Amino acid sequence: MTTPAEIRFDATDAAGLETLSGQIAVLVDETGRLANGGKRLDRLMRRALTRLSDSERFTKMAVGEVLSLPFPAGLEAEAVLVAKLPRRPTVAEARKAGGALAAARGKGPLTVLTEYHSRTAELSLGLALRGYDFADHKTDAAEAPGPVTLLCKAPEAAARDAGIHRNILHRMIARYGID
Repeated sequence: MTTPAEIRFDATDAAGLETLSGQIAVLVDETGRLANGGKRLDRLMRRALTRLSDSERFTKMAVGEVLSLPFPAGLEAEAVLVAKLPRRPTVAEARKAGGALAAARGKGPLTVLTEYHSRTAELSLGLALRGYDFADHKTDAAEAPGPVTLLCKAPEAAARDAGIHRNILHRMIARYGID
């Protein structure tokens, strides 16, 4: 079976964004509004997120779609992933965005600035499900993906909700013999 990415939930700390390695994901709503961490990230990137949210490309993006900005100025990160997601998304929209982030990420660490989103656990479920790869019968050993850290306002509550999802998945795997 696949080796899933480790998913952690931490309190929002926008102070060290410029030194993060791997990729950073930020959630932007349809109006282009950013939370505090997103605003700090935008300042570090010399307003690249503001220019993106004002562009026609961003307007045409579907909800849950992800756009990658490689080699961002002012950051040590490899790329910034921008997910278009409403401030209060539906369950399906949050899972779709999580799946799109998992598809767009590389093998290194990923830090997601969820901050104020109420569906952080659903976003993490989308990340986990999209990262599934049945590798039992493959000849090459798959490289385990790097850890995923979701920075949110209430990490304990989000981790508890995500744990409920994990328990449901484990019961389904046991019931249907998926291994």
